[in-house]
Amino acid sequence: MDPEPSPPDARRKKHVFSPTLELAVVGTDIREDSRRYSVFIVEARFGKLSWTVEKRFNDFYTFDAQLRRELVPQQAAGLLAPLPRKVIPEFAIDNTLRVQQLDFYCKTLCLHLSAAQQAVARQGER
Repeated sequence: MDPEPSPPDARRKKHVFSPTLELAVVGTDIREDSRRYSVFIVEARFGKLSWTVEKRFNDFYTFDAQLRRELVPQQAAGLLAPLPRKVIPEFAIDNTLRVQQLDFYCKTLCLHLSAAQQAVARQGER
């Protein structure tokens, strides 16, 4: 007697849910110590976890510079969106455009990270 064939689901490999990182630059706030400066409000989500952080533009700039040093130049050009200019006029208080540009930078980075996670998962299935 021949064994019964396995149901199609039994032959499929199990896919493990892997949470992805989501970032959104949702606003800005003006602070004043010895001088005025902006902080950018970033909402982060990873699976069921979520949190909010405040970052100065220099934090984005430092992070971007480190990523560009770590990546091959061709990778950096394809993965990283350009940051807005580092220096803005002292009188500029409206950061709306900068928030949009930083949000685009973060979302682009998260998309590439998610794609890389999926590629690694597919290689592990082989």
